[in-house]
Amino acid sequence: MGSAVNVVIVDDDHSLLELSTELLESEGFTVNPFLGAHEAFNYLQGHWASVTLIITDVRMPKMSGAELVIKVRKNSRTLPLVLCSGDESVMEEGYFKNDSNLHFLKKPYLPGELINLVKKVAN
Repeated sequence: MGSAVNVVIVDDDHSLLELSTELLESEGFTVNPFLGAHEAFNYLQGHWASVTLIITDVRMPKMSGAELVIKVRKNSRTLPLVLCSGDESVMEEGYFKNDSNLHFLKKPYLPGELINLVKKVAN
């Protein structure tokens, strides 16, 4: 696994973003962190082919993680995405319900939960 896995991670909580980035990098993943969904989506415009998966917080100002997922799905139906939230009901929303490449990670999560999910989804 390791460096062949390129993760885009989006969270408006700077501390959590920094901690998650360091954790994933310590496991050998390449990580591209963003504090906002707009910035992440702009990055994706030139990097679709190199991104292995996207991890995004759901509730963020300006553009939510759910809005990011919808934009990503217009470009790629198969790129794995992980939604992070304290509210699991977000996965019941019609648009997300039948997306087999969309995963959920409940906040707060343990470091091992994040690493295990990334490894599972990246395979």
